[in-house]
Amino acid sequence: MRYVSLLAMAGLLAAGTATAQVAPMPGTSMTGPATMSGPRAIIARELPHYGFRDVDVRALSTGQVAQIYALLHSNRSHGDKRGLIGSTLSRDGILQRAADSLTGRL
Repeated sequence: MRYVSLLAMAGLLAAGTATAQVAPMPGTSMTGPATMSGPRAIIARELPHYGFRDVDVRALSTGQVAQIYALLHSNRSHGDKRGLIGSTLSRDGILQRAADSLTGRL
């Protein structure tokens, strides 16, 4: 029986009628965590639990991915993780934002 099904599959592949179809997991899009793998997929799945729904995980640097992945697996509280993830995702620190706002007023 296995031999017959293998022959049938080989015949379909040779004829070009069989194509691989990838369907997204329910609740995700093709650009969501279903198409990513490894730490980026884990981060994309976990960030909404910490209040970061609009983050493009593909745009994160490798360092940011490594730091967020380590934070997700740390023994810190949920609030600590959320704060540290937020600081990892922010581009400017509080002092830089304050300096930028002052130079904008001068």
